[in-house]
Amino acid sequence: SQLIIHRDLAARNCLINDEENFVKVGDFGMAKFLSSSSLIYKGKCDTPFPLRWSSPEVL
Repeated sequence: SQLIIHRDLAARNCLINDEENFVKVGDFGMAKFLSSSSLIYKGKCDTPFPLRWSSPEVL
């Protein structure tokens, strides 16, 4: 919903607070920011796929 694709989501980039039960995602160095009109993201393999139907694991 923020139009950001992280592209490096891994356990090492997740900051966990056990006391307050929340997780923050860090290290946006490889992030891709999309325009509000983008519905397709073209990855490194130059194969477009629709963002609306993609799981977070794919992105």
